[in-house]
Amino acid sequence: MKFNKLRKYRRIFYLLGIIAFLTIFVILQRNYKNTLCSNIKVTVLDSAENRYVTESSIINFIYNNIQSDIVGNKFRYIDLGLIEEKLNDDFFIKSVEVFRSQNGIIEIKITQRKPIARIYNELGENYYIDEDGYFLPTSKNFASYVPVFNGKIKKIDSLFTRKINVLDTSFKDQTHKDLYNLAKILKNDEFTLSMIDQVFVDENNEFIMIPKVGNFKIIFGTLENAEIKIRNLKAFYTEGAPKVGWNKYSAINLNYINQVVCTKRN
Repeated sequence: MKFNKLRKYRRIFYLLGIIAFLTIFVILQRNYKNTLCSNIKVTVLDSAENRYVTESSIINFIYNNIQSDIVGNKFRYIDLGLIEEKLNDDFFIKSVEVFRSQNGIIEIKITQRKPIARIYNELGENYYIDEDGYFLPTSKNFASYVPVFNGKIKKIDSLFTRKINVLDTSFKDQTHKDLYNLAKILKNDEFTLSMIDQVFVDENNEFIMIPKVGNFKIIFGTLENAEIKIRNLKAFYTEGAPKVGWNKYSAINLNYINQVVCTKRN
């Protein structure tokens, strides 16, 4: 009998606890929704590296394209999820987090995409590709100093009508896939990256590099044995060129596994 009474009391306390929790939750939600937004704070986490988006450009975008009456408005009339969704559509934004902090401030934290190559196609159109394989438009506000790829590079249909990633299985252009992979290799080797100014794509989809130092071309070929070719190129720069001079050769051929074949200038 006592056991049954104990169970009954436990159920009562349990129900009272649920009711109390729901009551507090409703009150907090009501208070939250009725709180006025006091400010919008935008933090671009990697602004020291790139400046494709800024605090002012993000706030202007929100006011002009999402909602113009945020500051001073109640949170019940502000859709933070919509703000995050619209900002994620920006080509230059890699990730964005939108949330309410203390004192009714909307916090927006943004990470930008990082270009690793600038591409000029056969039609003269130019754009970037980032470290994750996404294509980015150029910007009037900021330019990334990355290797330039040009030559026999075909136009991409519907570019910048949507986000396109070179790594997607639906993307079929092999030239862009190869130049992305080469740009990644260069990015991961700071020494070689510092030496290369431009990469030309020929009609056979092979690469010819133009160095920043030295009046010669570097015949890189395809991506086959790319790591070995980079190693041989570094050896030429650190051991060969300083001894014979930077202008003795007209071409440096990396298509041979165990050696660098140099063509003397006439």
